Amino acid sequence: MRMPPPFLRHLTAEGTCKPMKKLLILGPNPAWQKVLRFSSLAIGEVCRAGELLEFASGKGVNFCRAAKTAGKVAPVLIQTAGGENGDRLTAYLEQEKMVAYSVKTAPTRCCISCCEKSGRCTELIEPGKALTPEEITMLLRLFDRELADAGMAAFCGSLPDGSDGGFYHHAADLTRIRRVPLLLDTVKDLPELLDRSWKSIVKINRSELQKVTGMDSVKSGILSLFKYPSLEFAAITDGPGQAFAATRENFWQLTLPELEHILSPIGCGDTCGAVLAGELLNGAVPVEAFASGLAAASANCLTPLYGDFRLADAAEIRKKICIAEMTEK
Repeated sequence: MRMPPPFLRHLTAEGTCKPMKKLLILGPNPAWQKVLRFSSLAIGEVCRAGELLEFASGKGVNFCRAAKTAGKVAPVLIQTAGGENGDRLTAYLEQEKMVAYSVKTAPTRCCISCCEKSGRCTELIEPGKALTPEEITMLLRLFDRELADAGMAAFCGSLPDGSDGGFYHHAADLTRIRRVPLLLDTVKDLPELLDRSWKSIVKINRSELQKVTGMDSVKSGILSLFKYPSLEFAAITDGPGQAFAATRENFWQLTLPELEHILSPIGCGDTCGAVLAGELLNGAVPVEAFASGLAAASANCLTPLYGDFRLADAAEIRKKICIAEMTEK
């Protein structure tokens, strides 16, 4: 196993330096993010922003940032980058000391968040350029190379429209061959990916669960996913107030505290998935790992950078999350 750089190591109780377990993140559709802040936003009117923020983003980037912030695993990101936005993206990740490998592609998209003082945000997303067969091959080669010593992999987000839909299928096959657990934070072809995985964790939201399973009931939807032998844990978010989790034997409902002074909810799902994965890699009980992820996601609402949070905020929020086991699934 390659020794990670110093910022990806931690001290043991004896004071010795120990490599963290590697979390490999596949995020093929990043973005250069612009955040415009308004006192209020009126559609159809001229709206002047009071503040502009710019940074690297996209589901894979946010996921990687949150894992690095939590500090319990060594996140490595496989992504794409192209054009001026791609140059900005990779330079920003270098400044953050994130480990990322980028395949050069058509210009990286720009996404714009219009955030109001109330905490409400409207996201404007540019279409990404379809990945070529050559670019997909390079991504898969990078992924396979880095998978060799990974403790867990994560698929974050969808491909740009028009790309080969078999990309994630091939990547899932690699995780099965390598015997690496896989966290799925993507909806497209979810049943197919579960069927191809060795061991898997699903982290999606309630509306996505309904879309995948066609079932209104969370319990019924989760149960339908467990027909796939690879699935070991399902974590379902449901807005700011509650969430659900299940193994094959147990089902839980988690209740979250109400937050004040929200800056933006964007990036919360990525933050939750990253912290969940890190906690699982370090041996946490799955439902407790999910509660830690939810606390970090809530803390992400209090900072302007997507996938970022203060550890102290997350710790305080975690104390207020209630976990109730349901006797019947």
